[in-house]
Amino acid sequence: MDTITPELFRFERALPNGWSLNMFAVRLPGGGTLVHSPTWMGDGTFDEVEKVGEPRVLVAPNHFHHLSLERFRKRYPRALAVANEAAIPRLLQKGHAGMQDLAATRELLPPGARWLRCGGTKNGEAWLSLPGDGGPTWIVCDAFFNPMRPVTGFMGLATRALRIGPGLSIGTTFKLVGIEKAADYREWALRAVDEEKPRRVLFSHGEAIEGEGVPARLREIIRARV
Repeated sequence: MDTITPELFRFERALPNGWSLNMFAVRLPGGGTLVHSPTWMGDGTFDEVEKVGEPRVLVAPNHFHHLSLERFRKRYPRALAVANEAAIPRLLQKGHAGMQDLAATRELLPPGARWLRCGGTKNGEAWLSLPGDGGPTWIVCDAFFNPMRPVTGFMGLATRALRIGPGLSIGTTFKLVGIEKAADYREWALRAVDEEKPRRVLFSHGEAIEGEGVPARLREIIRARV
């Protein structure tokens, strides 16, 4: 577990081939936590998460990131399981009954936090924007990657073929299975960057980026890859 701020924490599952999966926990003002992209990391996963607080919200950030969701729901049956409305149909098909739209979290989120529902997509991708000094922190899923470790084996071949890393990237996977209308997504994403001017971005796959140059880096990769 890495502490990003006193209210925000990262849990990383690093695979032997160098690929990683990140789960984030956000402390909620009313108690408990929001868990972004619940991820099973082996024995002790729940103990580590509960050090931050008992999960009250479990978020599937798109309709592909759900493989550990049921395990978390069984452990925390009172937690609210949510996703972007566009992601819910496939999640229901995968057996995740009772999913609710992100709007159900409105009264639970920290003041100033909000969901950014990605326009022009077909996987139901949504980002969480959290207020902070100098600009918000974004938690994104598959729209961007930022792997910094070498990735070996078949996974390494796949990431290179799909133009995923090293460093900040938009993978071909997202272009193929995430984006529905490229022009609409490009316009939406650039507008979101200009309006929010995030100072930090946290990724489901890879290391965080932060600083005044973050908006420019995001604009550059969006224009180059979408």
